[in-house]
Amino acid sequence: MDGGKHNSDNTETSIPIKTFTVSVTFTDMIADNPLAAAKMACDWLLINGDASNMIYDVIDETNSNAYTVDLSEDDEDAVLSNDQVR
Repeated sequence: MDGGKHNSDNTETSIPIKTFTVSVTFTDMIADNPLAAAKMACDWLLINGDASNMIYDVIDETNSNAYTVDLSEDDEDAVLSNDQVR
């Protein structure tokens, strides 16, 4: 047992780490240039916006399953499968 996890056969096992790609899309942003548009989106998320009321596209990188997550909903209703995100 060299510090790793071991199963009942005393062989080392690893627990897979789940990773996700999370994105939020802003459309029809009116700005003078790409930098101004990005700063506006950042401002909405960090300062003026309520990021907990936004909808996020989430992709499970281990199996490519796609989801839409609406943080304004209760947890049990927030996650919907979304095959169109891929």
